[in-house]
Parts: sequence; C-alpha cells; structure tokens
Amino acid sequence: MTKTFCPIPWMFQAVRNNGDIRICCQTNISPNKGVVKGFNASNCDLTEARNAPLMKDTRKSMMQGEWPDECIRCRREEESGLESRRMYENEDRDFSYENALEVTDDDGTIDTALSPVTYYDIRFGNKCNLACRMCGTSDSDKWYKEQAELWSPFFKDTHGEVELIQKGKTWVAKNNDYDWYESKTFWDQIEANIENVEHLYLVGGEPLLIDRHYEFLEKCISTGHANHITVEYNTNLTKLNSRVLELWKQFKQVIIGASIDGYGKVFEYQRWPAKWKAVEKNIRKIDELPNNVRAWFTYTVTVYNVFHVPDFIDWKLKQGFKKFNNSRKKPIITHHIAHNPEKINIRILPKEIKKKIRQKYTEYYDNLDVDDFTKEKIKAILKSIVTYMEGDHNYYVWTSGERPPEIEEFHTYTKELDATRNQNILDVVPEFKMLFLDYVVSVQNNEEHAHPEAADAEDITEKINNKQYSMDRTNVDCKFIHRKQLFISSTKKMWPCCYLHDDDYREDSKLIEVQKKYNDDWNNLKKQTINDILSHEWYEKVLEDSWNVKHPLHLPRCYKNCGDSGIREVQYTLQGENK
Repeated sequence: MTKTFCPIPWMFQAVRNNGDIRICCQTNISPNKGVVKGFNASNCDLTEARNAPLMKDTRKSMMQGEWPDECIRCRREEESGLESRRMYENEDRDFSYENALEVTDDDGTIDTALSPVTYYDIRFGNKCNLACRMCGTSDSDKWYKEQAELWSPFFKDTHGEVELIQKGKTWVAKNNDYDWYESKTFWDQIEANIENVEHLYLVGGEPLLIDRHYEFLEKCISTGHANHITVEYNTNLTKLNSRVLELWKQFKQVIIGASIDGYGKVFEYQRWPAKWKAVEKNIRKIDELPNNVRAWFTYTVTVYNVFHVPDFIDWKLKQGFKKFNNSRKKPIITHHIAHNPEKINIRILPKEIKKKIRQKYTEYYDNLDVDDFTKEKIKAILKSIVTYMEGDHNYYVWTSGERPPEIEEFHTYTKELDATRNQNILDVVPEFKMLFLDYVVSVQNNEEHAHPEAADAEDITEKINNKQYSMDRTNVDCKFIHRKQLFISSTKKMWPCCYLHDDDYREDSKLIEVQKKYNDDWNNLKKQTINDILSHEWYEKVLEDSWNVKHPLHLPRCYKNCGDSGIREVQYTLQGENK
C-alpha cells in the first residue's frame, strides 16, 4: 500500500450541503474544496460522477504514492502527529490497495460495477438550529441573520453566489440553494443502490431535523436491508425524538458522533444558542440505548476551547459513560482541528498564549491519576494539538494597530458576535484578556518625569503618613484597571500609569519593594513581551490587592493621585489648564 492510499475515492460518494458532489468532507479546506465540477446531487447521474476527471486524478495520485492536491488536510494532520481521516478509514474499511488495483485503470478510472458505492456521506442542506462559531451560512441557516446584518446579504459557495432576502423577520436563501435533498432524482438513485450500502454518514445542518432522512431509514427497513447498514451521524444532540430512537433499533449499528466541544459555558459559547443542560440530558439518554448504538464526542478544537481540552477530558473521565469513547480504538475523545475559518484556527494564537496552553496541558498530564493506557492516550491527544498548534504562525501581539491580519480578524469577528449574542469571550477564555481588553498606550519620549505629582494638601499627606484611608474598586479611579490605559517609559518600563513611573525615581518609593521582589527587569519591554508583563502576577493580582493599606507592597501613590475616586487627578488637571 502506498503512503497516501485511502479507500474513499473507490468506495464513497460525498455530497456537500448545497448538493455538489465532492471527494470527501476533509477536502473542504483544499483550493477547490474537493468539488467534482458539473455534478450536483439534485439532478446528476451519481454513477457518472464517480469517474469525473477530479476523481480519476485523485485515485491516480494515490496509486502512485503522491498526495493529491485535494487531500491537504490529511497530509497536514499526519505531519503534525494527528490521526487523519485517511488513516482511520484504512483501518475501518475492508478495501485494500490490492483491491483497488483490481478495479482501477492506469488513468484512475474505476469499474463502478465491480466497485459500487458502499458508503454515502450526505449533508442534508443547511437547516440547523445552531450557529456554531466555527461554521457559517453554508453549514447552518441559523447564520443567515448575522451574515446579512453584520456583513453582507451575499456569500459565496461552490455553486456560486447565494443571496439572502428577508421574509418578515426571517432571512432565507432567495433561490432555495440548500433544498437539493428534496430531489426525487437523488433519492431514486440512492434507493436503487440500497443492497450495496454498508455505511450511511448523515450530517447537516442538523440531520435529526430533516424529515426526508427518516423516510429513507424506513425504506431501508421495509426492504430488509437495515440489518447490513451502519448509520452514522454528526449531530449536536439538541433534538432527540422517539421516532428516530425506534428506527435505530432495526439497523446493524448506529454511531453517534456528538458535536460536543466542551461542557457548560464553553459549549454554549461555541455552539450558540445551545443549552448545556438540555444537551447533557440527551447525552445521558444516548448512553442508555441498546447495544447496537456506539457514540463518541467529536471535539472540534478552536481558539475558543483549546484551553478547555484538559477540563473536558477530566469531565468525561468522571462521568463513567458506557458508550461515549469507551472503546480502546477511540478512547477519551475524538478530536479534530477546525482549519476554517482561519481566524479561529489555533495556529494564529500569539506565542505567549500558546505557551500558556502548553503549560496547562503539561500540568494536567503530570497530575493525572489514571491507568497507563488512558494516560498514554491523553498524552497523544494533548501532544497532537500542541504539535499542530506550534507548526506555523508565531504571532506577537502589541497593540490593536499592529496585530497580524488573522489576529485582527479573530478579534473583530469575536467581538461582533459577542455583541449580537450577548456573550463575552473573557467569561469563557479569561486567558485572552490581553487580546480583548483594548488598552490605550502612552509612550514617553524623554527621560523627564512624565507627570508632576498631584497637588499636595496637609490632610492628604497626614492620611498617607498615618495610613488613615481605605481603597478598593469603588473609590479608586485606576487608569489601568478602570480606563484600560498603559504607560511605557523612555527606558521601556511598562507601568499602569505615568504616576507610578514617576514614583520609580523616588528613593523612598514603595516601588523599590516591588522591584526587589520581582527583579528590575520584570516590566522591561527590552527583556519581556507586553503579554508576559500583563500576565505577570503584579498586574494580574497584586496591583489591586495592594490597594489595601496593610498589603506589604502597598503604593501610597495610588491613593495620592487616584484614590477618593480620582478627585486629586481632576484637581491637578484643572490647575494645569488654568496656568
């Protein structure tokens, strides 16, 4: 067998959400998205499509041990140590390289009678009840409103431009671009091949919302073929009706690929507007189904949940599920990387954040208390994610004006969706604080003091000397915490404000104690990155804690300029304007 051989181009037939025939779902990130041009399931001859030029070229490349252009995703994943679709299809399918040689001509043409379609990958349009952040309009019509109102009522798919129009309060596709699965031409051809079908992979949209697929399941049962067919789903598990539960009992096997990318608020953020409690209830219902049902969690790794992977694994291990990822072949979770849209691909993250992810994964693994087999599988999952993540893009974040394009797109995209969905990325990924709290940065160009002290008064001096004052979030007007400002001195020291920078010059300054504790370079931009400094414990915690007058690193200057709701800073500013 060649290193690039995959049974998919010989045994499978895949249909995109818009009905276009394609090689397989993994080709969606390739330049042509794996689309077999000129063939749409609504009106084409499905058998003829199997020997279209792209299909023949793909098979020919594989037979020669070359990576087809359309198979870039599997190639990248294998290079990163991930298990690709090609790898597990070779394990699962009873179709070898030798079998392929028997039915394939030199130019890649196959004898379709000797190699009938045994596996259908069918995307039933884009009818869905969720608008997941890694999906889009071609995957879910739930995206239409935001697409039209935030960006444009037009978007492109492989068949051309789609126009959205408003009907009442609802946005719809003007030309019903995703209703192809209602085509009698398609179903007649599929039903004529029922005797050869071994595997049905049903996706949406949300497949459990599509009534026509229930009719086909009933056809498989009534013709006596259900007992040799495995039905596999990718489903968000928000809907689970009694009709489908009864139908599933008649099939050889049912596989539930549950699109669960976290639990609690992480799940609800990525797969909006799903509700975790309702989905968790259906997870447990699946876990109690008959023995012909298997299930696994198809965890899609994005920038939004990459920090959450260890937490989800830990949650999963504690549940004691009987069906979900309980086999030695697919233990723990069945994860994959979201390659598109690129703005939520984990490779775009700044190196400082990647470092935190790596540290979290390492700490989690080092403290695992599980058997050796489970520990090794978890190690493989975490390692594959980190290897892929660090395979490209080591972006460095400075200010919003200097972000790399992908980071800027991620930032904008996330904030726009947060606004329309009443969500906040920092509630889910607080580690992204430095990316989403937009700071105003002032830079000092000379070595003079940046700002004179606030006007002295005897009562203020007495309070400071005797520590007869109190400070907390309610009576401090902190430039950094409340106004999101930063100050960079001429010596490249980064402080929350110019007042503390000025205090750095004073021999009696409490900042001396800060520098002693953390060393003189802890906030020096010549030695540290801006994200490293902002992630330092002094910025993260100590600054605000030190407002307590009893704190060992308490800074009276904070009270002098910004205490009592910042009234003295206002007084000074007004005096300066009157001079």
